[in-house]
Amino acid sequence: MARILADIRESKSGVPDLILKEGVSVIYGTLPIGDYVLSERVLVERKSLYDFASSIKNKRVFRQLADLRDSCEMPILILEGGSLSKVRGVKKKGLLGALALITVYYRIPVIFTADRSETAQFLAILARRESMELGEVMSVFNKKKARTKEEKLLRVVESLPDVGPKRARELLRKFGSLRNLFNASYEELLSVPGFGEGRALKLLKFFREETEEI
Repeated sequence: MARILADIRESKSGVPDLILKEGVSVIYGTLPIGDYVLSERVLVERKSLYDFASSIKNKRVFRQLADLRDSCEMPILILEGGSLSKVRGVKKKGLLGALALITVYYRIPVIFTADRSETAQFLAILARRESMELGEVMSVFNKKKARTKEEKLLRVVESLPDVGPKRARELLRKFGSLRNLFNASYEELLSVPGFGEGRALKLLKFFREETEEI
């Protein structure tokens, strides 16, 4: 029988109860990252669209998803609650920009569900497929050795347009944090080794496109 390991905090959402109705067993635990473990390779983060919008503003979602990506082979983000047009407080272009960043640069697939019931159905279906292929649920957190904060930051910066490992290290040496990097001026970027006018402008344009619409 397929089983899902759910974070204990998800019990209040009602999703685990709906998963049980789909014929999939649910085990509760305290997960350091993510909300649902479906197999030794699949880890899922579930957010309502409203929580997603709020977490974009304070950049919390990007830290969470960097950890999610670094903790398993197949991370998945579920956004629950219908259409983006219903979200208030964040412009639609800002939401789309964040989704583009998550999908392309974090390489995390995003699944939209209408409500808790649809979320439960999706999780149950995927858990069954994983169970058929891999067998019992295992802890994904033993799959990869935990990275340091610096290594996680490096992975995120490496994924930025036209950066790569060497320039990522130079950027972090200069700015120290993602917040400082995202707020960097054109002149500050030019002062980083390996950054000429073209590369600095490209990165600056990318930052502005991702943040100005929020």
